[in-house]
Amino acid sequence: SGISSGVKTIRVEQVANDGSTYNTETKVNIKKSNPPIQVIDTLTSGQVIDGNSLSVSGWSLNAIGVSKINIYVDDALKGTTTTNIARPDVKAVYPAYNNANSGYTANIDISNVSGGNRKIRVEQVAKDGSTYNTEVGVYVNKLAPLQVIDYPSNNSVITDKTFTVSGWSLNNSGVSKINIYVNGALKGTTTTNIARPDVKAAYPQYKNTLNSGYSAKVDISDLSAGNKILKVEQVALNGEKTVNEITINIQKAAPITVIDTPSNNTKVGLNSLTVSGWALNPSGVSKVEVYVNDKNVTTAKLGLSRPDVASVYPSYKDSNSGYTATINSDEIKPGNNTITVKQIGKDGSTNSVSTTINRIKKNPVSVLDSPSNLSLITSDSVNFSGWALNDSGVKTVNIYIDKVKVVSPAINIARADVVAVYPGYQNTNVCGFSANVNISCLSTGEHSVTLEAIGNDGSINVVNSIFYYKEKPSKLIVLDPGHNNGGDEGAFATIDGKTYSETVLNGQIALKTKTALENSGYRVVLTRDPLIEERYGLNESLSRRVQLANSLNADLFVSIHQNKYSAESANGTEVYYSTSTADSGYSQPANMSNKINTSKQLATSISQKISSNVGFRNRGAKDGNLYVCRNTKMPSVLVECGFISNRSDVSKLSDSVTQQAIANSITEGVRSVAF
Repeated sequence: SGISSGVKTIRVEQVANDGSTYNTETKVNIKKSNPPIQVIDTLTSGQVIDGNSLSVSGWSLNAIGVSKINIYVDDALKGTTTTNIARPDVKAVYPAYNNANSGYTANIDISNVSGGNRKIRVEQVAKDGSTYNTEVGVYVNKLAPLQVIDYPSNNSVITDKTFTVSGWSLNNSGVSKINIYVNGALKGTTTTNIARPDVKAAYPQYKNTLNSGYSAKVDISDLSAGNKILKVEQVALNGEKTVNEITINIQKAAPITVIDTPSNNTKVGLNSLTVSGWALNPSGVSKVEVYVNDKNVTTAKLGLSRPDVASVYPSYKDSNSGYTATINSDEIKPGNNTITVKQIGKDGSTNSVSTTINRIKKNPVSVLDSPSNLSLITSDSVNFSGWALNDSGVKTVNIYIDKVKVVSPAINIARADVVAVYPGYQNTNVCGFSANVNISCLSTGEHSVTLEAIGNDGSINVVNSIFYYKEKPSKLIVLDPGHNNGGDEGAFATIDGKTYSETVLNGQIALKTKTALENSGYRVVLTRDPLIEERYGLNESLSRRVQLANSLNADLFVSIHQNKYSAESANGTEVYYSTSTADSGYSQPANMSNKINTSKQLATSISQKISSNVGFRNRGAKDGNLYVCRNTKMPSVLVECGFISNRSDVSKLSDSVTQQAIANSITEGVRSVAF
């Protein structure tokens, strides 16, 4: 009974006592008198099916027994059941099958089955694996997907960086997700998870209507202004897609860029330049580029807090709009430069603003390290080395001995020590030069050296010094005619309609003193030529005097000045020295106590000599902490010969004979002190 109909093989197998076998076969045709029978009770051909589920029931008979019932929709398996329902009506008609429980039933989910004509197939699977199928054609009547965009409405104007898209979406197979696009670009994904009792009341025939609402926040900060297509796409559980589209108008505020520093026409002369300000863009600022004369030199650091800007421009919703950038001085040429700050928005928009700065051209600086000034050279070869700086860069360096060019040293030698002291010049780190020169052809004695550094812009800086070959002469005194003709002018006094200039009197007395000292065997160098107008600002004027004396390694420094006071009665001679240490940037004397003691002795002696020889009141030696006295390395004094504001003193100070007496007195004071 458990064997199906058809041709079958009958095989008889003999098994011997030793385990060997012998087979005999024959074929027979089994004809079953009870073939498979199956009926679908609940469905008729062409029946219209509504809803998302389908009940399939009936009965199924097989002489060898039914293993299971499979139910297909268009050949897609949708459910499996068994014959386990009592069907006495079937047993009464087909008693030979001996199965009182031939009934079956199953509810299958067709929510993901699209509408239209569909084939329902019930497959009987017998216990021997054979199958028997019954089919019926039906029409699945599906509810159309529904979707609504509540907000924004069509042609809405959007002004913020973000906006909310909301509405509701129905699909009888269920909604898998909601995709939101702007101009074809996916901007967000959400689900239907918001209660919408209004939708449930209006569309009760749909599944999941209660929680059919959706909402999503969309970021449009990277989009440009203008009309855009907003598309909401419903993706159903069965894969179907339903789309709604509307037009939105994105309106954006204009980008704003501001340079706080440097202000327009600022004069700069620093090692580097800081550019700072703020930038606003409705889409957000992606980056800020900084240009010098149309060349992109750096990208600014963003995100600096600017609550002041946020309070003035709240619609941009950016409290960290500040930026800052540092420009290396090598990127800034001397003279006028255009600084441009360009902001780039996240939507690709740009906005630029410019300002002009004036880089003050730095004065060229050159130093001859070797040989040092006034040094004695006993060998026949000398190394000329040092460094040279020029704001435009150094093109070449020339060395002259006694005004004859002897060598153009190799340049661009590393000088890291110079970088720290002179930042801001071009190629400061490689400003060194060096060359060896044979000087055996020179005569014994003093020789002048001229260092000529030529900049790329053609400017020339000259440094002069002296060296001695084989023999070195007597003591060197740097004599300083105080003040100059502009920027560091001395005092003026008008008495009886005649105006007296301290600068002029200082020069006249200095020239006479120079001659007197040289006649006494001293070498004398003036810090300025009184016969030539010189114009330097106060600070540069003072530093040049000190640097000259220090670079020459002078043995003595004497500065000549005239006094002035508001009361005409003030009169007499006073001489200053200093017990203070040198300022930062200047070398301290090798023997500070010796400098102080010698300076004090010299100040006392000169004050006494002038008072005695000229008849001025002796106001004595004073510790005055004056710039030229404290920053020179050698014993130094500043002589206030007399008061140009005093009628008696100035009549003598302006007299050539008295000037000579003062010069002789200074010389006597110098000769009285060992240095």
